[in-house]
Amino acid sequence: MSLHIQENTNNKVDDQDGTVNTSEEIFPPLIVKQLSPPILSLLSKYSHVFSKNKYDVGKIRIEPTRINLTSDLPVSQRAYRTLATEEVEINKQPPKNFKQLQCFLGSVNVYNKFIDSYAKIREPLNKLLKKDKQWHWTAECQEAFELLKNKLVTKPVLQLYDPKLPLHVFCDASQVAIRAILKQPDSSGNLHPVSYHSRTLRSYEKNYCITELECLAIVDALDKFYYYLHGKKFIIHTDHAALVWLKNVKKFRGRLFRWSLKLSMFDYEVKYLKGTANVEADMLSRHPTAQYIQHSVHLLELDEIKTHQNLDNLDNSKYKKINDVLVLKKKNLFKIVVPFSLRRKVLRNAHEQFGHPGTQKMINLITPQYYWPHINQDISVFVKHCDVCQLNKKKRQKRFGLLQTVPPTDRPFEYLSISWRI
Repeated sequence: MSLHIQENTNNKVDDQDGTVNTSEEIFPPLIVKQLSPPILSLLSKYSHVFSKNKYDVGKIRIEPTRINLTSDLPVSQRAYRTLATEEVEINKQPPKNFKQLQCFLGSVNVYNKFIDSYAKIREPLNKLLKKDKQWHWTAECQEAFELLKNKLVTKPVLQLYDPKLPLHVFCDASQVAIRAILKQPDSSGNLHPVSYHSRTLRSYEKNYCITELECLAIVDALDKFYYYLHGKKFIIHTDHAALVWLKNVKKFRGRLFRWSLKLSMFDYEVKYLKGTANVEADMLSRHPTAQYIQHSVHLLELDEIKTHQNLDNLDNSKYKKINDVLVLKKKNLFKIVVPFSLRRKVLRNAHEQFGHPGTQKMINLITPQYYWPHINQDISVFVKHCDVCQLNKKKRQKRFGLLQTVPPTDRPFEYLSISWRI
């Protein structure tokens, strides 16, 4: 939610994402002073979206607010959460037709990795999406709809992936869906979720026997978490005892044989976990309790900004000073001017503590609140030179083409070629 202020014009409120995040107060009195009575009246009308305290309006926010920056734990052990909060439109009425249902599920799907048993929950709604299915909103659909809304306003906490910590994959399957949880130890040594994954079974997969379904859950999980698991030793936990010997059996046939070949590229160990102990991965009996995290998020301290701005030779004629902080007014938004000595710190904090986002996400994260000349170019260079990203992220560029014949030359030694063998 952002507030746009235009001098000597009608003020307006622009709802960008329907959420209100934690904030760092910089200059609320200035903005509140410019608010007209109609705007304050509108804020009161939509009190479930806006802050009821008018002095909370205009606070600087860092979006997306997902990482706990105030913790003393290492970055890899800090938690992050979904952006959806109680300010989401939780009073939304049930969809009345196919198109409205698609819009609702599309918005919820953004947060599917934060929702445990997501595929299982939305299964009744998926049935209404079939083209040959007549629209009939049942009590089961209403229950799934309400549960998904509730999941959006609770905040299950995920731990950031750390390549140095051991990996555990918990898998389970039923006749409806398959699902998996990727976990790593936290600071206390307890296994904590890094990511959730689930999907409903396709029509032909519902004909599989239970052993094939449980094996499918493993194969699907390793596909989903490939870039976490490939090249690392990890443990697979399953409540199907027959799969404990998955790695050693030599006489598989059919699809089990094909799956065993696919799994052979991984370095894993399968451990049996009783169904009664596998409550987190058992979609038929698990009812999770939501965990919450609420912290103020900021990349720089206000006093630190003031000190370094005074030390740097900034051109004050281009900027305004509000509460002893130099800011740039651009497109009705106030951005803090970051001195040269703090720019790398802003980039490092944003990149490391928000999960190593790419260039565009970094730009969307930093530029709404901070400014310095050529900021987009600096962000791009910083991301491209991140060692962690180079080691762990998938390469997006196209593969090099096949070798081609060397074109004819007009004179000797126009082309020189060298080959070597290691």
